Amino acid sequence: ANPDCLACECDTDKFLETLKAESFIELKELSRQLEILKKSSFLKRLPLEKIEDLVGKMMVQKYQINAQITKKKEKGQYIFFILSGIVGYETKKISTNSNEDSDITEIVEYKESECIGKNLLFEDRYSETTFAKTECELLIIDSNLFRITLGPTLTSYLKDSLTIIDKTIEINILNYLQVYI
Repeated sequence: ANPDCLACECDTDKFLETLKAESFIELKELSRQLEILKKSSFLKRLPLEKIEDLVGKMMVQKYQINAQITKKKEKGQYIFFILSGIVGYETKKISTNSNEDSDITEIVEYKESECIGKNLLFEDRYSETTFAKTECELLIIDSNLFRITLGPTLTSYLKDSLTIIDKTIEINILNYLQVYI
Protein backbone atom coordinates (compact mmCIF):
# COMPACT_ATOMS: atom_id res chain seq x y z
CA ALA A 1 0.00 0.00 0.00
CA ASN A 2 1.22 3.43 -0.81
CA PRO A 3 0.91 5.40 1.43
CA ASP A 4 0.96 3.05 4.40
CA CYS A 5 -2.46 1.99 5.67
CA LEU A 6 -4.03 -0.28 8.24
CA ALA A 7 -5.94 -3.26 6.87
CA CYS A 8 -8.23 -5.48 8.93
CA GLU A 9 -9.52 -8.96 8.23
CA CYS A 10 -12.91 -10.20 9.35
CA ASP A 11 -14.91 -13.34 8.80
CA THR A 12 -17.60 -12.56 6.18
CA ASP A 13 -20.41 -14.25 8.09
CA LYS A 14 -19.54 -12.43 11.34
CA PHE A 15 -19.30 -9.13 9.45
CA LEU A 16 -22.76 -9.56 7.89
CA GLU A 17 -24.25 -10.81 11.17
CA THR A 18 -22.92 -7.74 13.00
CA LEU A 19 -24.53 -5.48 10.38
CA LYS A 20 -27.76 -7.53 10.47
CA ALA A 21 -27.65 -8.53 6.80
CA GLU A 22 -27.68 -11.93 5.14
CA SER A 23 -25.68 -10.94 2.06
CA PHE A 24 -23.71 -8.05 0.61
CA ILE A 25 -26.61 -7.38 -1.78
CA GLU A 26 -28.95 -6.98 1.20
CA LEU A 27 -26.34 -4.83 2.97
CA LYS A 28 -26.14 -2.56 -0.09
CA GLU A 29 -29.96 -2.24 -0.15
CA LEU A 30 -30.13 -1.48 3.59
CA SER A 31 -27.44 1.19 3.10
CA ARG A 32 -29.48 2.76 0.28
CA GLN A 33 -32.57 2.80 2.51
CA LEU A 34 -30.62 4.35 5.37
CA GLU A 35 -29.30 7.11 3.10
CA ILE A 36 -32.85 7.92 1.94
CA LEU A 37 -34.15 8.12 5.52
CA LYS A 38 -31.20 10.30 6.58
CA LYS A 39 -32.16 12.75 3.78
CA SER A 40 -35.78 12.91 4.93
CA SER A 41 -36.64 16.37 6.26
CA PHE A 42 -39.10 14.63 8.59
CA LEU A 43 -36.39 12.52 10.28
CA LYS A 44 -33.29 14.67 9.87
CA ARG A 45 -33.09 15.75 13.50
CA LEU A 46 -33.39 12.24 14.92
CA PRO A 47 -30.35 10.38 16.26
CA LEU A 48 -28.73 8.13 13.64
CA GLU A 49 -29.27 5.06 15.84
CA LYS A 50 -33.05 5.57 15.73
CA ILE A 51 -33.04 5.95 11.95
CA GLU A 52 -30.99 2.75 11.72
CA ASP A 53 -33.55 1.00 13.96
CA LEU A 54 -36.33 2.11 11.59
CA VAL A 55 -34.55 0.71 8.51
CA GLY A 56 -34.47 -2.74 10.05
CA LYS A 57 -38.23 -2.68 10.58
CA MET A 58 -39.36 -1.35 7.20
CA MET A 59 -40.45 -3.17 4.06
CA VAL A 60 -40.12 -2.10 0.43
CA GLN A 61 -43.37 -1.86 -1.54
CA LYS A 62 -43.50 -1.17 -5.29
CA TYR A 63 -46.33 0.77 -6.95
CA GLN A 64 -47.16 1.06 -10.63
CA ILE A 65 -48.09 4.37 -12.29
CA ASN A 66 -51.45 5.72 -11.06
CA ALA A 67 -51.73 3.18 -8.24
CA GLN A 68 -53.41 4.65 -5.16
CA ILE A 69 -51.23 4.68 -2.06
CA THR A 70 -53.41 6.42 0.53
CA LYS A 71 -57.01 7.63 0.52
CA LYS A 72 -58.07 10.84 2.26
CA LYS A 73 -60.05 10.26 5.47
CA GLU A 74 -59.44 6.50 5.26
CA LYS A 75 -58.18 4.82 8.43
CA GLY A 76 -54.42 4.70 8.09
CA GLN A 77 -51.97 2.00 9.05
CA TYR A 78 -48.67 2.77 7.31
CA ILE A 79 -46.19 5.60 7.12
CA PHE A 80 -44.30 5.74 3.80
CA PHE A 81 -40.93 7.10 2.69
CA ILE A 82 -40.16 7.42 -1.03
CA LEU A 83 -37.13 5.38 -2.10
CA SER A 84 -37.58 6.18 -5.80
CA GLY A 85 -40.18 7.67 -8.08
CA ILE A 86 -42.71 10.47 -7.64
CA VAL A 87 -45.92 10.38 -5.62
CA GLY A 88 -48.65 12.94 -6.28
CA TYR A 89 -51.69 14.26 -4.49
CA GLU A 90 -54.41 16.71 -5.46
CA THR A 91 -54.94 19.93 -3.57
CA LYS A 92 -57.08 22.99 -4.11
CA LYS A 93 -55.13 25.68 -5.90
CA ILE A 94 -54.84 28.76 -3.74
CA SER A 95 -56.14 31.88 -5.45
CA THR A 96 -54.09 35.07 -5.24
CA ASN A 97 -57.28 37.12 -5.61
CA SER A 98 -58.96 37.34 -2.19
CA ASN A 99 -62.39 37.86 -3.85
CA GLU A 100 -62.09 34.69 -5.89
CA ASP A 101 -63.09 31.31 -4.45
CA SER A 102 -61.23 28.69 -6.47
CA ASP A 103 -62.23 25.06 -6.91
CA ILE A 104 -59.32 24.44 -9.28
CA THR A 105 -57.06 21.61 -8.17
CA GLU A 106 -53.40 21.07 -8.81
CA ILE A 107 -51.16 18.03 -8.45
CA VAL A 108 -48.44 18.39 -5.83
CA GLU A 109 -45.48 16.03 -5.92
CA TYR A 110 -43.60 14.17 -3.24
CA LYS A 111 -40.11 13.08 -4.27
CA GLU A 112 -37.31 10.86 -2.98
CA SER A 113 -36.96 10.73 0.84
CA GLU A 114 -40.26 12.55 1.51
CA CYS A 115 -42.71 11.10 4.01
CA ILE A 116 -46.36 10.25 3.37
CA GLY A 117 -48.78 9.60 6.22
CA LYS A 118 -46.85 11.34 8.96
CA ASN A 119 -50.13 12.77 10.23
CA LEU A 120 -50.83 9.26 11.60
CA LEU A 121 -48.68 10.29 14.56
CA PHE A 122 -51.57 12.37 15.87
CA GLU A 123 -54.68 11.11 14.08
CA ASP A 124 -55.83 7.77 12.69
CA ARG A 125 -56.84 8.80 9.14
CA TYR A 126 -54.84 9.88 6.11
CA SER A 127 -54.97 13.59 5.34
CA GLU A 128 -54.75 13.20 1.56
CA THR A 129 -55.26 10.79 -1.32
CA THR A 130 -51.90 9.94 -2.86
CA PHE A 131 -51.02 8.03 -6.01
CA ALA A 132 -47.91 6.89 -7.84
CA LYS A 133 -47.19 9.51 -10.48
CA THR A 134 -44.36 7.30 -11.78
CA GLU A 135 -43.35 3.77 -10.86
CA CYS A 136 -42.36 4.01 -7.20
CA GLU A 137 -40.55 2.13 -4.50
CA LEU A 138 -41.67 3.09 -1.02
CA LEU A 139 -40.36 2.11 2.39
CA ILE A 140 -43.34 1.32 4.59
CA ILE A 141 -43.68 0.87 8.31
CA ASP A 142 -46.70 0.29 10.51
CA SER A 143 -47.46 3.57 12.32
CA ASN A 144 -47.63 1.81 15.71
CA LEU A 145 -44.28 0.11 15.13
CA PHE A 146 -42.89 3.51 14.08
CA ARG A 147 -44.03 5.03 17.40
CA ILE A 148 -42.71 2.09 19.44
CA THR A 149 -39.33 2.16 17.68
CA LEU A 150 -38.85 5.87 18.30
CA GLY A 151 -40.24 5.81 21.81
CA PRO A 152 -42.54 8.41 23.39
CA THR A 153 -40.01 11.27 23.58
CA LEU A 154 -38.98 11.23 19.92
CA THR A 155 -42.54 10.57 18.74
CA SER A 156 -43.67 13.62 20.73
CA TYR A 157 -40.82 15.65 19.22
CA LEU A 158 -41.91 14.70 15.68
CA LYS A 159 -45.56 15.54 16.48
CA ASP A 160 -44.48 18.95 17.76
CA SER A 161 -42.43 19.62 14.63
CA LEU A 162 -45.46 18.76 12.48
CA THR A 163 -47.78 21.12 14.32
CA ILE A 164 -45.36 23.99 13.75
CA ILE A 165 -45.64 23.48 9.99
CA ASP A 166 -49.39 23.23 9.44
CA LYS A 167 -50.17 22.72 5.74
CA THR A 168 -53.91 22.59 6.39
CA ILE A 169 -54.19 26.36 6.84
CA GLU A 170 -55.63 27.88 3.68
CA ILE A 171 -54.82 31.36 2.49
CA ASN A 172 -58.48 32.39 2.25
CA ILE A 173 -58.91 32.19 6.06
CA LEU A 174 -56.06 34.65 6.67
CA ASN A 175 -56.64 38.39 6.91
CA TYR A 176 -54.69 40.68 4.56
CA LEU A 177 -52.68 43.28 6.46
CA GLN A 178 -49.96 44.74 4.24
CA VAL A 179 -47.50 43.80 1.52
CA TYR A 180 -43.81 44.43 2.22
CA ILE A 181 -41.34 44.83 -0.62
